[in-house]
Parts: sequence; C-alpha cells; structure tokens
Amino acid sequence: MENRFFLLLVTTVTALIFSPPSFAAEPRGGDVIDSTNIDQYKDYLPSFLARFVKDGWGFEAPVVLSIGEPKDWPITDAFRKASEGNIGKAKLTPEGLIEGYTGVDVPFPNPQEPDLALKIMWNQFYKDLPEDWSLPYSYLTFSKRKGGSIAVFDSVFDCLKFSGRTILPPLPELPNPKGLYWASIINSKTPPHKDMATLTWRYKDPLKTDDMWTYVPTLRRTIRMVSAERANPMRGSASTWDEIFCFDGKIPLFTYKLLRKEKTLMLANQVTTGDKLPNKMYSHPVLFGPNDPYELVDAYVIELKSKDPRYPTSKWDLWVRDRHWAGVYSEIYDKRGEFWKGITLAFHVRPLGNSKTDLYALRLGGGTTDFKTLYWSYSIVGALNTNSDLDPHLFDPGALSGG
Repeated sequence: MENRFFLLLVTTVTALIFSPPSFAAEPRGGDVIDSTNIDQYKDYLPSFLARFVKDGWGFEAPVVLSIGEPKDWPITDAFRKASEGNIGKAKLTPEGLIEGYTGVDVPFPNPQEPDLALKIMWNQFYKDLPEDWSLPYSYLTFSKRKGGSIAVFDSVFDCLKFSGRTILPPLPELPNPKGLYWASIINSKTPPHKDMATLTWRYKDPLKTDDMWTYVPTLRRTIRMVSAERANPMRGSASTWDEIFCFDGKIPLFTYKLLRKEKTLMLANQVTTGDKLPNKMYSHPVLFGPNDPYELVDAYVIELKSKDPRYPTSKWDLWVRDRHWAGVYSEIYDKRGEFWKGITLAFHVRPLGNSKTDLYALRLGGGTTDFKTLYWSYSIVGALNTNSDLDPHLFDPGALSGG
C-alpha cells in the first residue's frame, strides 16, 4: 500500500512539474512578445493579431510587441459630469432605441443586464469626442497587396460635432436646422484621387440614413452618393464605410451579443505619428515598435450581426474598451462564416485645443487587412488640431468645390 501511495505521489508531482500550465501568462510592463513566446500571451490578443506576431501570416514580417505599464485614459470633466447626471435616466425601448437620453454624454454610464451588449454599443456610438478635429496634413494611408509595392496616399480630414457639445459654445448644440450629429470631410491630396473630397452627414436620428456627397475634380461636379450601401469599399481600399474605427454602422441595423469581458493588449498610447515617419513610409498592417508600447486594458467582446440578409458578412467580433467605449479591434467573417478581415486601432492622449487640463485619447492609427486577397491598408495621423472652432459652413455640399 505504501509503495502504491509513493508511486501515485511521484506521478502526480511529475505531472505538475512537466505539464504545461492551463492558463496564459499575464503580460507586464517591460515584457517583449514575439514569435518565440506568443503562445504564452495569445489569450490577450485577437487571434488574427496573435498570428501576426507568430508568423506575419506568411506575407509580412512577424510583429514584435513591447509591453508598457497600463495608463488610464482621461475623460474630460464636462463629459464625465454630464454622464454622471444621466445615470438611470436613459432607457431602451422595445425596438432597441433610447428614450430619456440627454444627448451630451454616454446614455448608460454603468451598463448592466438586460441588453448589456446593446447598451455598450450605444455608449460606443456616443462616446466622448472633441467638438471638432482637423488633420491639415500627414493623414497618411499605406496599402499593399501580397507581392506588390506599397502605395502611399495623403489626405486632409475635418470633422465637426453639431450636437452633444460639452466644451466649446454654443452648448449643447450649434445652429442645426438639419438635425446633424456630426459632419466630416476627407480630401485626398495624392493621385489617383487628388482633390476628390467626400462629405458625410450623420443625423441625430439613429434611424435616418447618412447623407454623403463627393466632389469629382475631373468633372468639376459634386455628386450625391448612395449612402445606404455602407458595406461598399472606400475608394478601392480594404475598408468599408461601416468598418471605419472598427465599427461605424447604424446601431439599429444590427443585433448584438456579449461574448465575454477580458484583459486585452492594445496600443493605447501611441508614440509614432505620421509626421515623424522616416521618408513618410510605413510598411506593415500593424503599428508596432519599441517606442509604441502595448498596454493591458479591460474590454468587452461583442458579436455583431446585420439584420439585412444581403449584408456581405455573417458576423464580426468587436472589442470595446471598458468605461471609455472606444472600439479597438474587429474580426470580420464572410457569409460562409470564414474569417475575412482584421482591424486594429492605435490611440494617443493629447490635450484638447489649447487646454492644459482637458485631455482626450484620440485615434492616431488604424489598419485593415483582407486575409482573402492578402491586401492591407494602414492610416496614421501626423498633425492634429482639436477644438479649433471649425466653421460649420465648411460642411455644406456646395463648399466641397470651394464654392
């Protein structure tokens, strides 16, 4: 009996020593994650990004992630106070819309079940944003197809919030007879779309389709676009309009399911910017480097499905950072349920306008990879102005041509 007990004890101890751990190692500041140790940390990354670390998917260089100490993102005092004042006021209707929402904050500051995933998505839509932001130059986009050369495009971008304003007067809304939530313009400065400008109007009414116009310089005309087809690629890129910033779709047009809440590594405090790139060149679909530390944050993972049977995806999984409600990753699946695209976003904390106290975590980089065609594009911001009091008249369709 004693011999059997001793044998069992030895077997158990040996198994504990030589068996691989059943849990992943938690990354800490100062760690470096590369192809040799990614299996220890893969649970802290979307699977497509973990494979970029493992082998670059076989068509780009493997990623090496430097890990930094977590730093909390700021929330402007005005937005935080507005959100706190809205606790318990906003309610979901049976149709999934919001009633009792004040329009200047996230509607569900402390979201709980039932319908937790939908509440998180409404927070993601109404998250804290500057009153306006402008990229006067160095809004660079790099794209490449497997085996091809890198194409570089430069653009300027302006966006203005018409409602939900908390800092710049007038508060909480500009003169707004059209009922806009925000408007944006992107204007290409490099061929083949040089001087082509696209204007988007998003309305406060969440059921109202965006309006979009494009100025075509070769025609010297401003053309109204079919804005309801938001699953169409943008100017031949790997991204669609709905995929901007990981997800920019109309909330009522999708269903949502909370998959889990987890610790996720993300680039929350980007250092590399477009105006600091050597020769204005970047050659990878994921921003990484020793000066761009990834940090461990809390995120919700939500499954999205379109209510439209014609929509080209079966689902996508969206990572949303807790308490700040920004999308940070997406994994998108085609109609057959096969993995199709991966999206990464990078952020950087900057002052709002001339303020020394109001800080905001701004999106400064983002990339989309189409894993079926092995085509990727990555955009990175250089110069950036916020709360610069942009003229609302710039966002009229007639102004696209300079008129």
